[in-house]
Amino acid sequence: MTNMGLKWNLIWPILFAGYTIPALIGFWKGWHGVLETKPEDSQTPIKSRPISRQLITLMTIVFITGASQAMVWPLLMVFLQDILKAEVWSLALAYLPAAIMGAFLPSRAGIIADHFGRKGPMVVGLIIGAAASLIIPQLRSILGLASLWAFESAGYVAAIPAERAFVADIAGQDVRGTSYGLYTFAFFLGAFLGPLAGGWLYDRVGHASPFYLNSAVLLLGAVLVATLLRETRPNIKT
Repeated sequence: MTNMGLKWNLIWPILFAGYTIPALIGFWKGWHGVLETKPEDSQTPIKSRPISRQLITLMTIVFITGASQAMVWPLLMVFLQDILKAEVWSLALAYLPAAIMGAFLPSRAGIIADHFGRKGPMVVGLIIGAAASLIIPQLRSILGLASLWAFESAGYVAAIPAERAFVADIAGQDVRGTSYGLYTFAFFLGAFLGPLAGGWLYDRVGHASPFYLNSAVLLLGAVLVATLLRETRPNIKT
């Protein structure tokens, strides 16, 4: 146990250093290499409404689905270790294909939202997330886990650019920062509350219950997106 404790004492500083160094590099690059986009004319009166009905609807959907997804995030590794009896390093390797997809595909997946609309990718991403959450309690192999995470990542990279483009579409140019702030607030408020519910369900109802509930909520989110949000597909000139 002592050797294991010393081992983890070395691993955690390395992991956090591995996160901190790229973050500092990104800060330096952003500060020196990204041009300011603040409107030059600050005296222009604000005519559009930052809190439209569509934005409130989107915030509600983002809050519900964000809370649901955050409900299972802290439990995922513990649950998979209980089921698969696998070491953390093997679970990390299983996540590698999904991480690569998540790093490189969003910029290309955004083309889908530009040409085919915002709602479709959002609905598909939520349905894929619901399917993945439903399957997780049935997993019994690392290969199955890697395939599932890659499948889920494909839905994620299709949905997130479309969702953020939707925020930009329904916000006026003069209040875009406010709209993104409200969107981020809704997501992280859900991310704050979700794990509390997930931990209680995991201990009191059953280890698989948070994943099944997450699947149902994401399906509900897909229905809400399809029925309550108005498409904001831009006019594509050919």
